[in-house]
Amino acid sequence: MSSLAMPAVQDSRPLALPPLHWRRRCTALGVTLALHLGLGALLLTHWQVGEPPAPLVSTVQLQLLTLAPPVVPEPPAAIPELPQPVAPAQPDPAIERQRLEQAALARKRAEQQRLEQEQQRQREAQRREQERQRREAEVREQL
Repeated sequence: MSSLAMPAVQDSRPLALPPLHWRRRCTALGVTLALHLGLGALLLTHWQVGEPPAPLVSTVQLQLLTLAPPVVPEPPAAIPELPQPVAPAQPDPAIERQRLEQAALARKRAEQQRLEQEQQRQREAQRREQERQRREAEVREQL
């Protein structure tokens, strides 16, 4: 028998929906298109084409002002004589003597400290020399 003569067999399966990921993509696409179309329509309906406002022009009017007459300076008054400079005060001799004594004592102390340091260095050098000689003597004894 040919397929033309056979009775049509109906498919008992319901229509298959596309897979889930395709449905999500199509839904996102539809929402995006609807949003863009809505925003475009909103912009086009509220668009107003009008003439730009006329620029503001400010005008300036010049006025001539007269200057006040120049003031004549008064002649300089006579310069008063300057007072004689005051001589510097002389230091008290007792205070000056005390300062000199303190300076001399400070110099003596500094000299004494310098001498003590020099003596200390000499003692250290002498001690090192004795130590060196002692080591040399020990080395000679061992040979």
